[in-house]
Amino acid sequence: TFPAGLGAAFDVMRGTLADLPSDARGYGGVRMVVTRRRPSETMSEAQLAALDAWIRAGGRLMVVVPRAAAELALDEWLAERMPVALRESRQTTLD
Repeated sequence: TFPAGLGAAFDVMRGTLADLPSDARGYGGVRMVVTRRRPSETMSEAQLAALDAWIRAGGRLMVVVPRAAAELALDEWLAERMPVALRESRQTTLD
């Protein structure tokens, strides 16, 4: 199922984190950013600031990675924005 408010149908834009805007206004119309990488790995400080402002204004960031949750918790930028502390990981399948 999709998070509340997203619905089942939406447009998808493929790109890299480096393609994301460096101004929060650039996220106008974006409902969710989904990534397989930690933002702090590849984004500039301006891009991180814009993403942070968008998240704080209600934007949604989903990080889907094949790494242990403990490794993600070590990413200070990401850990500060998570609504929970990461302690364990598990594998799941989306149908």
